[in-house]
Amino acid sequence: MIAGALSFNSGLLLFADTDVPGGFPRASTRIFSKEYGSDRDCAHSIFVVSGHVDWTRPPFERCQRALDAIRPAERTIARMRDTIERTLNECRDQPNDEVPFLVALYSRSDQQLSALHPLDAALRETVGYDCQGGAAYLGHALIRDRYDAARSMDELDLTAVFAIAVDALAGIRGSLDGCGESTEMVVLYADGHASDVNRMPHDSERLRTVALDGLAHSTL
Repeated sequence: MIAGALSFNSGLLLFADTDVPGGFPRASTRIFSKEYGSDRDCAHSIFVVSGHVDWTRPPFERCQRALDAIRPAERTIARMRDTIERTLNECRDQPNDEVPFLVALYSRSDQQLSALHPLDAALRETVGYDCQGGAAYLGHALIRDRYDAARSMDELDLTAVFAIAVDALAGIRGSLDGCGESTEMVVLYADGHASDVNRMPHDSERLRTVALDGLAHSTL
């Protein structure tokens, strides 16, 4: 129903709602993260999708394989973006090419972190935050003012964007049928470090604390 990305002062927080009957699996059902290369020339991609995993995973796995095939020295943000565009366009005759998604990319060659969203057959850079999926319109309404206020006061740290994202999901769940009761979240930091995917099977203060701790990363 919704996939989102929020930029903050040291990285990007990505999140999605999900429902997993029978309990949470080990593998993520909405977030697909992969690192490429060695520490010296590493790159990273994280796809977050708002559709069902059974029919969204294949095109993004193809993207990961294509990114892995790029020579390390050539794995720039521009080259990675072009590779994803080309790979997804090859899947356009399949129904799953219409699934809304966001992708975060990191390139050590560029020393750069970028978030992108699809626009027709291309990927465009996301500035600040973005939402995709059936509940994106409500996500924007719930996030916009709080995000802009925190940014204007230079308070966009992980704690702030985490609270904005989780509260937005709570608001969507209270307003729309079909929003998953569980949440998946991951952070891609400006130094290329990616957290593990953290899952909240339901919303509670205790689980919020556990998830936030799991996403945190010391850059010292």
